[in-house]
Amino acid sequence: MDIKLLIILLDPQRVPYYLYSILFAYKNKLLTLKHKFRGMLSLPEGVTLYKLANSLPKKSTVVELGCYGGLSSAFILAGLNKSSFHYSIDPFDKDLSKQRQLIKKYKNKKYKKIELDLSMKKPRKKDVYELLKNEGHKNFKL
Repeated sequence: MDIKLLIILLDPQRVPYYLYSILFAYKNKLLTLKHKFRGMLSLPEGVTLYKLANSLPKKSTVVELGCYGGLSSAFILAGLNKSSFHYSIDPFDKDLSKQRQLIKKYKNKKYKKIELDLSMKKPRKKDVYELLKNEGHKNFKL
């Protein structure tokens, strides 16, 4: 069982919004994004990004700092109208060895391990680009 789902099931105050998010994501064909893209975004957070992007006026520009595997970008792009544009800024493949050297200096061992694991599994820019293109998005730049 997904640990996030377990936490939600244990906290009855969160259940209604999570269930609402599942229904909303199903209705708007967003459920598969969590399986296609990598990231640490929960479904309710993704739905919120989708709704925020969807509420923007035409010809808007969105700038996202930090893309990792494109999960948040996918939700934003799904919500944006076709006349808007999305920029996602991330170091991707560049300086990963430098990032790992900085991470190794962290004092918190648990946090260090998590960050090192994430940096070792970090998706490549071309992979994220292809996934977003395969979703039919054209109005973005990584």
